Amino acid sequence: MTVTGTARTNWFAVKDPEAFVKFVRTNLHGVDLRQEGGMFMITGERNESGMFPAGFMQRYECEGEVWPWGDDAPSWVEVDEAGEEASYDMVSAIAPHLAEGEVAVFMEISHEGYRSLDGWATAVTNSGDPVLLGLSDIYDMAKRKFKIAPRRIGG
Repeated sequence: MTVTGTARTNWFAVKDPEAFVKFVRTNLHGVDLRQEGGMFMITGERNESGMFPAGFMQRYECEGEVWPWGDDAPSWVEVDEAGEEASYDMVSAIAPHLAEGEVAVFMEISHEGYRSLDGWATAVTNSGDPVLLGLSDIYDMAKRKFKIAPRRIGG
């Protein structure tokens, strides 16, 4: 089966709209950048799967653990002007562009028929320090809350 999904950010303001548009168009291929006045939103609609290319979250520390992919964290791989592969983490790349007091929220959901369903959300300010949440976190939360063995919850 084919994995399909959808991805988008909230609307957010940036420090320099002209520089931000240039940055996105130059570096973040496969996304749709929308602008209304001084506000921006990014979607994965230009990518065949509907999601952000290669996933949009990089390795971050979350509650003492690397989440969610460990050492196999995806990154956004593009070819730079010299023909070399360059890796991008979209959340970290956009954070410095955010206006003071703005929070960009990146959301992505995917499914492979009924075989798998997953979703992620990351919020970040211009400090670059993210807050992360994954739908699969519910299993650990339920295990702790209801004191049930993980195998009893299923997935």
